[in-house]
Amino acid sequence: MISRTGLIIAFLLSVSSHPAAQAQITVSGKVIEDSTLLSTPGAIASVKGTNHGATTNADGYFKFQPPSSPGDSLLFSCLGYYSQTLSIRGFLSLPDS
Repeated sequence: MISRTGLIIAFLLSVSSHPAAQAQITVSGKVIEDSTLLSTPGAIASVKGTNHGATTNADGYFKFQPPSSPGDSLLFSCLGYYSQTLSIRGFLSLPDS
């Protein structure tokens, strides 16, 4: 019998600007398993409703730059786990200029 468990997602959405370019958005974070708190390599983090995203590395970290401002939600999925959709509102980090 396969047991499906949940994921815990910590992520940061940051906007950085360069004088010669428009604001660049970076989505990054870590995905871990909710009961063991171990990293989850191979999980997919993406902007919901698009194909823009990244796969977590061996330590559970991901980072990607969507081509434009992301929508309201990020989708996290991994084989054997329940998928989660999280709102990005309230997770915006603006670096000091």
